[in-house]
Amino acid sequence: MRPICPYCRTPIEEEDVPECPDCGIPHHLECWIENNGCSIPGCSQAPQDEPKVSLTPHAPGSRAEVRRNAMAAYAVSNDVSVTGVEQYSAKNRSLFMVLGLVLGPFGIHNFYAGYTLRGAFQLALTCSTLFYGAVVTWCWAIVEILVVSQDAVNRPME
Repeated sequence: MRPICPYCRTPIEEEDVPECPDCGIPHHLECWIENNGCSIPGCSQAPQDEPKVSLTPHAPGSRAEVRRNAMAAYAVSNDVSVTGVEQYSAKNRSLFMVLGLVLGPFGIHNFYAGYTLRGAFQLALTCSTLFYGAVVTWCWAIVEILVVSQDAVNRPME
């Protein structure tokens, strides 16, 4: 029976096979070189573990907060569900358009889509000009409802 290489899990065909000096398990020479040593966990000839990632004391927020934010970012970028993380809900494009038509001068449609700075600017322009600027912001809103198809986090609106 031919020995099986523990690194690549294939039979070793060669006659002269290198064995680990510590545990005596045979490996392919290429596998030994690629793994930088024995592939048996706990063997003294096995490569050292890579250093684990750790949070520095200068990281903002608590460890739980940083972990929660990282999990949320992973869930959003990979469209997966992570327990304890708020789910992303796609914005409704029809509602965005209706809000833009009806309440466009106040920027409500932008607040809905997550564009808070845009919405705040439209609201400020309308109110600070005693509603004379509403004509400008309403035209601006009409252009936005025709052009904007993604929310503030670049997710397409349904």
